[in-house]
Amino acid sequence: MPKTFHTYIIDDDPVFIFGLKFLLNMENFAQQIKTFPNGEEAIAELQKNEKLPEIIFLDLNMPVMDGWEFLDWFVLQEKLAPIAIYVTSSSIDPRDLDRVKKYGSKIRGYHHKPLRKEQIDNIRKQVEE
Repeated sequence: MPKTFHTYIIDDDPVFIFGLKFLLNMENFAQQIKTFPNGEEAIAELQKNEKLPEIIFLDLNMPVMDGWEFLDWFVLQEKLAPIAIYVTSSSIDPRDLDRVKKYGSKIRGYHHKPLRKEQIDNIRKQVEE
């Protein structure tokens, strides 16, 4: 039986969240899924020092605190280094991909919305390695 993961989805699009949660459940990917409409709420949860996620799916464009601001905070948090971040964006702007690459190994992947089964399978393989 494949490993399941504690997962956060940080995204302000309820339709995308619904679809991703459905896909993760269908693929028996997530042991637990928590959702946050912006980076600020996700940071508040991460700072509680409770059960940390193993994987975060992060949108870039959100109100209050966007994905870029979240990433700037995240890379400074050494205790969070084991968490795998996958950027999920509808942006096709090559500058966004270039900017994501500047975060180096902190970002495990960049995926265009919507995510598909094949992408979830690949993410599982990456994280299990």
